[in-house]
Amino acid sequence: MLRKIAFGTVLAVLAQTAAAEEKLVYITENGFFPEVIYMDDGDMLTFVNDDNEAHKIHGENSEWETAVMNVAQSASITVWQGMPNRYYSDRPDHDSGVITFAPAPN
Repeated sequence: MLRKIAFGTVLAVLAQTAAAEEKLVYITENGFFPEVIYMDDGDMLTFVNDDNEAHKIHGENSEWETAVMNVAQSASITVWQGMPNRYYSDRPDHDSGVITFAPAPN
């Protein structure tokens, strides 16, 4: 019985890991693209710096943040339900972006 439970737990973890996706947000001179990114719990969000200046991205209230990204660099975070969903660049001339766990529109 214990083996069945352990095997079931391993399968559940593998299924969740296999289902996780990587999605990209580009940092441009005009802000974030896309401004709203549709994610699932456990997905990886990668910020790609396509601007001509370094950026560091942080969540609302600085609950999470990326490393500093120089031009053409990227940084990734794993997203989770309940995390602050609005994010900002350390550059004051950029608008905010939004992570949503709602279904993506068709």
